[in-house]
Amino acid sequence: NTGALVNTYFGESITHCSAEGTINLTRGTSLGHRIGGLVGHVSNFTTNWEVSDCVNNCAITLALTKDETSQTTFVGGVVADSTNDKTNMTTITCTNNINNGVINVTGDSAATVIVGGIMGRYINYLSNFTNCHNTAKLSATLGSSTLVQMAGIFAHCVMGSSSPVGYDTAATNCSNSGDISLKLTGNTDAAATGYSCVGGCFGIWQHVHQANITVTNCDNSGDISVTSEGTIKGQYHL
Repeated sequence: NTGALVNTYFGESITHCSAEGTINLTRGTSLGHRIGGLVGHVSNFTTNWEVSDCVNNCAITLALTKDETSQTTFVGGVVADSTNDKTNMTTITCTNNINNGVINVTGDSAATVIVGGIMGRYINYLSNFTNCHNTAKLSATLGSSTLVQMAGIFAHCVMGSSSPVGYDTAATNCSNSGDISLKLTGNTDAAATGYSCVGGCFGIWQHVHQANITVTNCDNSGDISVTSEGTIKGQYHL
């Protein structure tokens, strides 16, 4: 895990923080990685947590090398990844956060790569995203066997089948003005094992149990460019 502020966070509140500079990494994909402009990984299974009034001006450049064993790599302008153990009804509050840091991921990697302007992935949480904005360009150039999820606010939110009913999520007054570019190269068709997803504000946003997904006054003005020799699909993308 890598973050300009902290690599792994177990607390309840990240507020009024900022990051400047650059994060440049060259990594193999055998272990997977979490790279955040502020925080790499939030691991909090028992209490609510919030990230608010934070600004990332730190550019992230990640070059992935191809390994025999591939895992998922998460990249986020503010937070890369946050996970819950599915048994506690806890809430993420993400308010007044801005990412101005350009994110660029390259490599001939067979891994899954998840890139979000504010947050890469979060799973099994109630959530409220309010007044969050990405202004920076997000780009990825990867081998076509790579499964990619990219979006200006968050790229991946999925509630698992064992999650309690009622994990509602909401996004209000969020925007993406950064261009998003994905280029998948090579001859391997990623559609055989999954799909890639690109959205202006949100990538994959899925619930398998009864839940409400509410989007209010959210806007994408960034250009989206996708080139692939595989298959690109989108769910809940703006």
